[in-house]
Amino acid sequence: MFSVSKRRKVEDVGTIEMHLNVEGGIISDYMSYGDYFGEGSNESLKELLIGCKLKKDSLMEALQGFSIELCYNNLKKEAFVDLLLS
Repeated sequence: MFSVSKRRKVEDVGTIEMHLNVEGGIISDYMSYGDYFGEGSNESLKELLIGCKLKKDSLMEALQGFSIELCYNNLKKEAFVDLLLS
C-alpha cells in the first residue's frame, strides 16, 4: 500500500488537496479538501473511486455518467483524472 497527497491550484476552480491510498494499483481511500465550491458531496465521488484502478481508462469508465462539477465547479472530468494521475 502507498499513500499519495497532492495539492494543486486549479484556475477557475480553487485549491484542491487530494489524499489517496492505493493498494495493488487499486484506490482504497480518497479524501479531498480545499477552497473549491461544488453543490454535491465528495462522498459520492469517493464511492466511485474506491475499488477503481489508478489508470486513466479505468478512472474515466468509473466516472462515466457522473458530473464531476457537482463536487468541483468548473473542473472537467478529464482534468480531474489528470490531477489524480499527475
